[in-house]
Amino acid sequence: MSYQVNAIFEDGVLKLLEPLSLPEHRVLHLIVTVPFAMEADAELAAWQQVLTGLSGPEVDEIEKISLEREHFMGQVN
Repeated sequence: MSYQVNAIFEDGVLKLLEPLSLPEHRVLHLIVTVPFAMEADAELAAWQQVLTGLSGPEVDEIEKISLEREHFMGQVN
């Protein structure tokens, strides 16, 4: 038997967006597929939230820092 359902990964847990008719504690085998369009949309929304309310110079500074590898994840040019 197989089901196809949508879920959200939140706080380290997959949360189904619709219920399944299965008994409690049933062991399942999952194959997780990440839709690329939703992933990109979610990333864009997150950046928009981060940048909301910042001035132009503040956004420019964030962009400058993100493009300098020595400031990004400890990497050096």
